[in-house]
Amino acid sequence: MPAGGTSTARQRRRLAAITALLTLLAIAILSEAVLRATGHEPWRRETRFDDEPTLHEPDPVLGWRNKPGAFVLPPFTPRGRPTRFTFLADGSRATAPEPAHGGARVVLVGGSFTQGWAIADEETFAWKLQSRNPSLHVQNHGVGGYGTYQALLLLERLFAGDAPPELVIYGFIGQHEFRNVGLMEWLEILSRHSSRGAVRVPYCSLGHDGRLVRHAPESYPPWPLRGQLASAAFLQKHYLRLTRGNRLRDGRTVTQRLLVEMKDLCEANRARLAVVMLNAFGEAADEYGAFLAAHDIPHVDCTVPLTLDRMVPGDGHPNGKLNTLFTDCIEAGIGSELTRLAAGPTPDGER
Repeated sequence: MPAGGTSTARQRRRLAAITALLTLLAIAILSEAVLRATGHEPWRRETRFDDEPTLHEPDPVLGWRNKPGAFVLPPFTPRGRPTRFTFLADGSRATAPEPAHGGARVVLVGGSFTQGWAIADEETFAWKLQSRNPSLHVQNHGVGGYGTYQALLLLERLFAGDAPPELVIYGFIGQHEFRNVGLMEWLEILSRHSSRGAVRVPYCSLGHDGRLVRHAPESYPPWPLRGQLASAAFLQKHYLRLTRGNRLRDGRTVTQRLLVEMKDLCEANRARLAVVMLNAFGEAADEYGAFLAAHDIPHVDCTVPLTLDRMVPGDGHPNGKLNTLFTDCIEAGIGSELTRLAAGPTPDGER
């Protein structure tokens, strides 16, 4: 081929490449403009909580755990009051002015409703249970953001320790279903609120044989340019939805099997499990109630509407008033479990 022909072919290829790049750039710019015009934004970390102390610290198994120490959260509203959090050396939240010694050990596990997020130590139902049952040793191991699986993992650690519980009270809320399966939207929320110290989530799935499969803690993966481009954040979200499957589909089945594993763990360690439904409505509450009854797990439904007079202004979690209602409901529903423990062991050593 003559030299002129070779040069012309190269120019054509170069022009085609430049045209393709310009076309892709135009599509990218147009897509970015359309996404922003329709309300989509680049990924942003939530910064309005940056003035809060970090109450959690990383844990390789649990994802995160309570950080020992005394903390004061700033008010949630201009007229609100600071909130005192006291976590003991073992990560449990204080349930009395001084740590209890002696007495049968009652351990509470669950998420923020159990922990008592946004209210002071003495306003939590764990504190109130301790004050009403001074012969028992009530420990509040609730951790904000935990689901059933993390509560189970924490119990495995507690039972392996020097002072295992004799009664476990698990505070269930409906949101635990999507936490237990590591829903991508939940991982993204945690990532956006990373200043609170909760990012990586252990989760479960169902294997081909229907058995529970445990997965190590996972976080919402960072993508390049997602903080600058709405299109990058949009592509990441939909790519993860496509590749990670519909995890929520198995949320209820996974949660129910975790409840059975929690019961089996307690019984293997000569302890009892009781479930308190703190926030479960309608069909879900009915189904869980029937499931727990079928598996001989003591339980009580303490769900009440979360009205304005029962929640912390500016936050939305149950306030001290609702925690008193929780305490009353727990004592009415599973008070026999507390009474049995307070009475001491029977002659054969069983409580």
